[in-house]
Amino acid sequence: MTTTMPTRSAGSAETSAPDPGISSFRDIVDALPTMIAQIDVDLRYRFANAAYREFLRLPAGITGQRVRDVLGESAYATILPHLEKALSGELVTFETNIVLRGKTEHFCRVSYVPRRDGGSRIIGVYVLVSDLTELKRNEQRFQRLLESSGAIPWEADAKTWQFTYVGNQASKILGYPIERWYEQDFWPQHIHHDDRESAIRLCETSSQAMTDYDFEYRMLCADGHTVWLHDIVNVEKLNGEPVTLRGFMIDISERKQAEEDLRAAHDELEERVRHATKALASANAELKAEIGERKKTEEELRLSSEHYRNLLETIPHGIEENEISGTIVLANPAHHKQYEYAEGALIGTSIYDHVADASERKALREYSDRLAREQPTPTPYFGKRKTRTGKVLDVQIDWNYLRNGEGHVTGFTSIVTDITARKRAEEELRESHDELETRVRERTNELSAANEALKTEVIQRKQAEQELNKALAEVNSLQRRLEVENRYLNSEVRKQLGDDGIIEQSDAMRGVLAQAAQVASTSSSVLILGETGVGKEVMARWIHDHSPRRERPMVKVNCAALPASLIEAELFGREKGAYTGAISRQIGRFEIADGSTVFLDEIGDLPPEIQTKLLRVLQDG
Repeated sequence: MTTTMPTRSAGSAETSAPDPGISSFRDIVDALPTMIAQIDVDLRYRFANAAYREFLRLPAGITGQRVRDVLGESAYATILPHLEKALSGELVTFETNIVLRGKTEHFCRVSYVPRRDGGSRIIGVYVLVSDLTELKRNEQRFQRLLESSGAIPWEADAKTWQFTYVGNQASKILGYPIERWYEQDFWPQHIHHDDRESAIRLCETSSQAMTDYDFEYRMLCADGHTVWLHDIVNVEKLNGEPVTLRGFMIDISERKQAEEDLRAAHDELEERVRHATKALASANAELKAEIGERKKTEEELRLSSEHYRNLLETIPHGIEENEISGTIVLANPAHHKQYEYAEGALIGTSIYDHVADASERKALREYSDRLAREQPTPTPYFGKRKTRTGKVLDVQIDWNYLRNGEGHVTGFTSIVTDITARKRAEEELRESHDELETRVRERTNELSAANEALKTEVIQRKQAEQELNKALAEVNSLQRRLEVENRYLNSEVRKQLGDDGIIEQSDAMRGVLAQAAQVASTSSSVLILGETGVGKEVMARWIHDHSPRRERPMVKVNCAALPASLIEAELFGREKGAYTGAISRQIGRFEIADGSTVFLDEIGDLPPEIQTKLLRVLQDG
């Protein structure tokens, strides 16, 4: 059953008695949190519920008053064109800033639904108003905080890698206009060519297997130089498949997080809207549709604010927003953790409450006042802060201005970095330097004394030189004797092994030995195939013992036993400093076997990229 409210057309009077059903319905509408009113064709109020009157700060009895008189000239001029469209039969919805009686400005979503009599004649409009001012402010606040953080927030399609959002910081850090970032294949095409393949492959595999990951790579800037980026990625999935990627790009070339209250407010609002929708469902289908549209708008704003909040919470630095007076109005979780406060406990406190001593508190207040008054380019501020437990931190604070729509400074955003460990290291370094200076002076004195002793020792060494020359001649004689004994022992070892350790009776084995004898005298590479245990190493040693290289030991390499990360260094050697951990030069097995024979066992277990390099060595020497 449809319930209607009593109305009258222009110039007519009410002729029917009050309907109890209508009064009950008005009581329901009057209790709703949604702002609802009814205006007739004479642009006079017929009804306004409590939420609408409270928003306009009006008394209960506004029935019959003109809209112009209630709203004021400024707000009336704003809504009149839309109101005229609704009186002509259109369903009108718009968003606008409305100044109420020249005092406060509100960002509102307004809907006008034509109201008809039993036929098709329009006898007025229903008015629905949603005040979105606070949601709009929260969204702008989160966006300002992100833009002052120095990181690049972004969002992209997980299948096409096409950016759907990129923060304005991208143009400052990399030099490309923001519109370029939305071009197809912009990101992969501007990755450094040495990192492109590995970065794309890592993203593809990690986006399937994980929900959070990070990696580092290089990108080419617009001016041609290279920037290192640390990319922190969050993967949004649907039915197990990635659909959206979000994250931060942080500039790490010079080695360089919002709250959950909107969710609870939205859940409460949704519950109240469901009750309101159920009460209004029987009244007007168009009204029900408009409430659904309002829910959609609020959800979009909530998601937008949550989007900025989620991005902010991933920033590892402490971030706070404070008024010019010093009152903290926003602080991320990392900042609460720095000062050892429970989340939300910093809000409402003053930045001066956390300064370690009175003299610095005075200096900080003077610095803040100068920023607000003269507005110079902010420079990093270094000072000491005390935590909730009394611990003192050395911090670096990077300031930035907060401005209103007219460009006036209303406060500051700050990035707070704990540099206690760095300061401690610098102090230890200074102490070590002083200690070293003392040791150098002591050592200089010792060396002066030692120099005198050395003069005496030189005279003594000249006397011993003749004795050393005599001993050197004896060492050379012993060396020649050792070489003769070494050759004798090698021949004795061969005799002990007997026929090179191989006993053959079959023609096939004799054929193998004949082939081995043919290549033994050459410098050719030999491939020995066979199952495990058939004696491939014995055959390799036979070839070595019958080659011109037999006077030097054969070098054996078990390729299957070498770790994959060390194979290349073991085979080909490395230079000092070639990679992290390479603190000394290492000679490779090939260099050790120079002039001798190298036996590569289980060569088929080597990675393909190492086999390619090994083939080049075997071909070109």
